[in-house]
Amino acid sequence: MKRFARTTLLAGIPFGLGMGVFYILLTGWHRGLSLALGSGSLFGLAMASFSANQRRRFAAQRPAYTEELVLHEGPANHFLNGEGVGGWIYLTPRRIMFVSHKINFQPHELSIALSDISEALPVMTAKCIPNGLRIITHSGRDERFVVVGRRKWCDVITNARKRLT
Repeated sequence: MKRFARTTLLAGIPFGLGMGVFYILLTGWHRGLSLALGSGSLFGLAMASFSANQRRRFAAQRPAYTEELVLHEGPANHFLNGEGVGGWIYLTPRRIMFVSHKINFQPHELSIALSDISEALPVMTAKCIPNGLRIITHSGRDERFVVVGRRKWCDVITNARKRLT
């Protein structure tokens, strides 16, 4: 329940603020504020419901994707050809694996062996949002993700890589 409320607020407040400016300019102060509160609340609830549904779906499907022990997992977007493809990211003792949602323009799976990773770095998405994860391989491949808890992801990847050696 705590995660649902947090997602509702983190999605709804920025959306409501942005829409508030639009609605106030369009309809005036009082009506605009009411519309902003309503749209922000509805958007936040919709995003929290979607996130909870995806979390349940991917948790139920996890055994089908990997027989490996899952060290860390969560929702993610993988940047591929200019699109942020939504899905789920897993860290196992051997690799990082991304599995996209079925409803995407570019559905795909990505697997990177931990032994191939040279760096895992927290980065800013769109130069201002602190939710990016950048994975650089020894061959120079550069993969970027949007994740929840980017620093935690970097730490667990670094610790998993240390256990390989």
